Amino acid sequence: LSAMEHLIAELHFLTSLDLPDFALHPEPVDIAALLQEYMVTQQADAKWGDRVLVMETSEAGELIWTLDALRMVRVLDNLFANALRFTQPGDTIALGWRRGANSRQEELEITVRDTGKGIHEDMMEEILERTKTLYKARTTGQDDSRGLGLSIVGGIVEKHGGRVW
Repeated sequence: LSAMEHLIAELHFLTSLDLPDFALHPEPVDIAALLQEYMVTQQADAKWGDRVLVMETSEAGELIWTLDALRMVRVLDNLFANALRFTQPGDTIALGWRRGANSRQEELEITVRDTGKGIHEDMMEEILERTKTLYKARTTGQDDSRGLGLSIVGGIVEKHGGRVW
């Protein structure tokens, strides 16, 4: 796709997340297997250059969770794209998961962590806003981001009943 076609497709998808008839296709998924397969695929991709991609989890065995696997891969793609944009060769990008439990229900936490410059804490609330780009605060290089990726991440995660932080 051309850059313009990609932008239009992203805007269309982001807008569709707000529609009442937007549907997820949840199914039972082994989270450990899904994330391991995602990581193996990423590790085989030359675009990562000299960045170090690692799995981080203290969990063992499978954890079956009901979610839309294709949408979750899109979340991971967007988070990894940001990690690539804001890290340098030699930096680490880690993917992990862990179980949690609050007083009402069991929780699943999926993490994408990198050793790049990061986002200042007072800007964290803003990163999910549509068309909000914070790259000027993170890097001195030029960036072609349009601020849609993290909004899409937030929308998909919210449709699953989760939150991003």
